[in-house]
Amino acid sequence: MQVALSVTLLASAGLLLRSFDKLSRVDPAFDSRHVLTFHVSGSYEEVRNYDRYSVPSPFPWFLVRTTGQSTSVVGAVRAKLQALEPLRSVYDIAPLDERIGDAYEQNRLRTIVISVFAVTALSLACLGVWGTLSYLVTLRRREIGLRLSLGAPRVGILSHFLGQALRVAAIACACGLALSAVFARVLSNMLYGVSASDPATLSSVVAIVMGVAVLAALVPAARAALAEPMRILREE
Repeated sequence: MQVALSVTLLASAGLLLRSFDKLSRVDPAFDSRHVLTFHVSGSYEEVRNYDRYSVPSPFPWFLVRTTGQSTSVVGAVRAKLQALEPLRSVYDIAPLDERIGDAYEQNRLRTIVISVFAVTALSLACLGVWGTLSYLVTLRRREIGLRLSLGAPRVGILSHFLGQALRVAAIACACGLALSAVFARVLSNMLYGVSASDPATLSSVVAIVMGVAVLAALVPAARAALAEPMRILREE
């Protein structure tokens, strides 16, 4: 269960990371650092009839393109508007690159949270595989001692326990991918430029989980393969 959950979370985190990377690489065809954005307040005649319990229609954004630092023209913009429309004022001023960064903030936070959960789930899965296989090796100590005393190769003992861990991990990966497919529709609404069933991302996640499972199983499997059969039989 832990391995399957880690696959699902890792797949989601990987897809969101790829989506965020593609989104951050979109070229707007101009330098957003040299564009100033702001709102212009409405006059009294435009807003006096608003019902205080209703939401007024949003005021449009105004953009000013500059050749230098965008915030350096704030004073000139205020002065020009004051000369043209004395009853209006400029507010909510910020460079366009800050607006873009704020728009990315939700995607960035979502990706970070899911990545943390994915790493935590993978760590728990690693501990689960290690603990389960260690317990299995302990239960089969007498069998291992008998096999080694009868001439069974140590490499065969090692591959046997590693194979068991890989089979469990493979089944869990299949369950995790199936669970990811169930949530694909929900996840697809959060992605840009990446499919929810992106084969490169999903195959990378499976490779990572299988690799971690092998590393987690290596210590108890090696302990079983390097055991001294006579000492095990005397203890038993």
